[in-house]
Amino acid sequence: MPIEYPKDIDDFIKPFTAHIANSIEVLRFAEGIACEVDHQNIPFLIHLTEEINHKFRKEYREFGESYPPEKTLLEKNGSCRDLVVLFIETCRMLGFEARFVSGYSFEELHTEKQDLHSWAEVYIPGGGWRGFDPSTGLATADRHIAVSASAIPRLSAPVTGIFLGEADSTLTTNINISAL
Repeated sequence: MPIEYPKDIDDFIKPFTAHIANSIEVLRFAEGIACEVDHQNIPFLIHLTEEINHKFRKEYREFGESYPPEKTLLEKNGSCRDLVVLFIETCRMLGFEARFVSGYSFEELHTEKQDLHSWAEVYIPGGGWRGFDPSTGLATADRHIAVSASAIPRLSAPVTGIFLGEADSTLTTNINISAL
């Protein structure tokens, strides 16, 4: 650990290495997980995914940017996007290239209303981007439908905007997903 990335992709992966927030607590968390798996790359990613899933309370929060990773770590609580930001920063602390992905999860199809879901992807040389979903504790597969991905979490928001002066707004969406 960490993964050694080929020099010829340095310019490509640079945005995916930038720290979201420099936090000694997140670094300690990362180093603790790494020690538990004897500093092995893939076991680290799997164990980190499971650790966040099992030890953090998940909350539904429809609006707002992601919490800083340190807040999520210290409170052991967050929405899927907060858990992903913690996952990404934990990975980046140890030299992994990681990005934020926004989309839909097939596991959530049993609900009447479809909401956006978030997960992380880590770049593995020779394997490409591999997804990890700390909300479910699993690696992603065919049950995750990506809409956007970014090195900077707030840039994968599907809709953004501001109001100037007095204004009000309502956004209504209807997403239908079905298996083929």
